[in-house]
Amino acid sequence: MKIKQRLLPHHKFQVLTWGDGGKDFVRVFRSCWKQLPLRSRRSILAHWKKAPIPFPTFELSNMWGDSEVSFAQVGWNGMKLRFSAADFAVLPDRIAQWIIAHELAHVYQKAIGRSPGGDSEFENETDADKIAEDWGFEKRPMTMLKLLTQNRKVSVEDAGKRIVEMGLA
Repeated sequence: MKIKQRLLPHHKFQVLTWGDGGKDFVRVFRSCWKQLPLRSRRSILAHWKKAPIPFPTFELSNMWGDSEVSFAQVGWNGMKLRFSAADFAVLPDRIAQWIIAHELAHVYQKAIGRSPGGDSEFENETDADKIAEDWGFEKRPMTMLKLLTQNRKVSVEDAGKRIVEMGLA
């Protein structure tokens, strides 16, 4: 079942959700958004609002190409954000917030006209991590999740439980 929900209370942006989990995702997204510095939020909003319709788009589903191997991705110059519904259904909030903050950091890179981190994908991802950390999000739980789920040998749900048991989330 396809459901559209308002992502941010005072803006018309909606997340398209396929199946359940949309309400929890919106709650976590809003919590993450509130933690971003006001200046960063304004930069991101200005970037999104200058986009032609139908952008930006937000999707919570398992139907995009890399959803089996990625928690999320940003494309189209920060105008298309996709999140894995299966993963976000079981991730602890702190880890889900880290992932959202990291993806919003990619949008922020575009919004301020900054070349994303450098010449390589590694530099781009490292730069997005640094921005998210500067915003006050802690990466350590995400690092643990990546280690636990390498090549999907441990399910995201089991990894999330282990991280909570270790006191990291």
